[in-house]
Amino acid sequence: MDLCRRVQTNQKIYITWFVDALHTDIMLNVDLAHQLTIDPFRSTAFFIATQVLYTAGFLLLVLVCAGILAVQQCFIIEREDYALRALSVASLLSAVSSTSAVATFAIYADRNDWMPDPEHNYLSWSFVAALIGCVLLWVAALLFYIEMQLIMRRNTRQGSHAQGSR
Repeated sequence: MDLCRRVQTNQKIYITWFVDALHTDIMLNVDLAHQLTIDPFRSTAFFIATQVLYTAGFLLLVLVCAGILAVQQCFIIEREDYALRALSVASLLSAVSSTSAVATFAIYADRNDWMPDPEHNYLSWSFVAALIGCVLLWVAALLFYIEMQLIMRRNTRQGSHAQGSR
């Protein structure tokens, strides 16, 4: 069995690799000027939007994780409420971005013009994992917000007690 096939037409060279046991093809078009492009029917606008939104959500989540590690392990913060406010906003933006990506994909994934063999395409376990991740991001954003409110109340009570004892 050959792992790579090469078919040359008058304008483009098509190279197809077999990537798994089901022999799913990934087709890359290489034109005669040696420019590598992805096949256009797979890079529709909704798919690019889904990738950009989910990548933005993931990068914000990485930023939140780094912020949690920095607050808990590295820094002594006098105003912890500001750090929690930043973590709350970043996790909220991550949840919004990821939920938008998953919703966009759910709405447009059933179209027939973006994947070959559309009768065999269905939302699978990875889509369910993305949905669960979005729900957990919303829970994390809510918990960061609640923690921020509790710390702000504690700081205002300590501030009022400090002024009353003077």
